[in-house]
Order: sequence, then structure tokens, then C-alpha cells
Amino acid sequence: MDADYASAPASWLPDDSPGRLMRALAGANDSYWAARAWRDDTWNTMNKYRRIVPVGSILIDRVFGTAGVAMHYWAQGVHEYRGTFVGVIPSDHNPVYADLSVQG
Repeated sequence: MDADYASAPASWLPDDSPGRLMRALAGANDSYWAARAWRDDTWNTMNKYRRIVPVGSILIDRVFGTAGVAMHYWAQGVHEYRGTFVGVIPSDHNPVYADLSVQG
């Protein structure tokens, strides 16, 4: 599941309730922390429709997986050139995706 939780385990956020609930109630893991590899994680997932790609690793858009889901890769779908977005910015958040496999 991918969603804008507006929450992350970061010192600048007072509460990571969505993350705590996903871990405690659903037994889910955040794909960013569980992935073996990452791409484009130096950029914020929230871009506020600005042309300059925001830097600072504010990763408030998250993908969680429950037991039996292996998380191999985490990335953002960002089209940029030299720190500036290329083309239309479709949302105020960058798409986040993960390469997962379900063990059955």
C-alpha cells in the first residue's frame, strides 16, 4: 500500500502515529527501511508544486508491507535535470514505489 501518511520517523515530526499503527496493528514494515537498495532518497517526497526539486529526505509518502512481503528496492519517480523538475508536475508529492515480492 502506498500513501501520503504525512508522517515519518523523523526528529522534526512530533508523532509518527501512522507508522506506529502500521507496525503494531498490521505488523507491517516501511519499505524504505526494509529495502536492500534505494534510488532518489535524497529528495523530499513532498514537492509543493515547486520547479526546484526539494532536497532534505522528507519521506512522508510511504509503502508498507506485511509478513510474507519481501522488499527489494525503494525509489521515487522524479523527472529532473540538474535539480529542476522536467515537464508537468502531476502532484504536490513525488510518486514513491517499491519492488516487492510476495512469498506464498
